[in-house]
Amino acid sequence: MITSKGRKLLKIIIKACDNQCSTIDYQYLLDELTYGKMSESDIHIALSDLHYDKLIYFRITPEHDIPIDITLKYEGLRYFDWKWEKAKDFLLKNILVPSVVAFFTTLITIWIDSFK
Repeated sequence: MITSKGRKLLKIIIKACDNQCSTIDYQYLLDELTYGKMSESDIHIALSDLHYDKLIYFRITPEHDIPIDITLKYEGLRYFDWKWEKAKDFLLKNILVPSVVAFFTTLITIWIDSFK
């Protein structure tokens, strides 16, 4: 599950990668975000969440556990598109279709009752 900070970070990574599955420098990301937007610890937590959800990949330095660069994976690039598709599918299956069925069932019931 991605938090709001993770979504914000993913949007910035997608923009920095020019909407392609490419690699950006970690220091560039820090420079973009640390000026009042997110703290460095929030960035590390959000990066770990995105990596755990397989939306990004990052290489780390063995000595310090600090990321060197971040690679946007295809799943990360298309995350917001898929999220919208899932929301539309949910609305259609769970709200629109049952409402239409209930409406027509009511009409049929009223029509049948009119013959009594």
